[in-house]
Amino acid sequence: MSDSSQIPSIQRIKRDGTFSQFADANFDPSGFTSQVLSSNKEEGQGIDIDMCLRMLSIYLETIDADLRDVVVQNQDKLFNQISDIETMKQQYGGVSTRVKAITSSFETIKGEVNSSCKSININAIRLSNYNAVILLLRQITAFRSGVKKIRGYLVDENPSQRVWLRVQKTFQEIDRVFAEGHLANVKCLQEDVKYFNSLREEIPKHVSVKK
Repeated sequence: MSDSSQIPSIQRIKRDGTFSQFADANFDPSGFTSQVLSSNKEEGQGIDIDMCLRMLSIYLETIDADLRDVVVQNQDKLFNQISDIETMKQQYGGVSTRVKAITSSFETIKGEVNSSCKSININAIRLSNYNAVILLLRQITAFRSGVKKIRGYLVDENPSQRVWLRVQKTFQEIDRVFAEGHLANVKCLQEDVKYFNSLREEIPKHVSVKK
């Protein structure tokens, strides 16, 4: 806002001898009136009340006009600021639109990521199941191979102690696979499992257990 002390009419009051006090922030109306009336009593000095009122009226009109000018000037500034605010609002609207577009894109990407994560999880489960099947097949193969090897060792009616030691070693190797793979429940191995379990009791009869 403009400084009121810079208004032209205020400047004129400051320069005027009689009314210069009007521009004083501490102006005393009672003191000023007494001064005017006292000076009017002295010949050739001061001004009368009617003249004072006429001059005050003129000053008031010019001050009023100047104040209106100041209001208009500041009103223009205010309107300019409002215009700036409207421009900012429009710019914000554009930014807001872009933010919404970005948000929409983010939601799309989020959906794609979630879909990808879901696909990854499904594939991870499939891979886990695949690996589990591969491991089980390897355990079944190792178990069958071990049982077949033991059958080959015991082809003779009276195997030697040395043969039974080989049987024991092979049995211990496939016993771990048998337990880890839970092969007792695999239907295709029922015959081999039955033979394998019989060896669990037979081997100690032919091989001494060291304590």
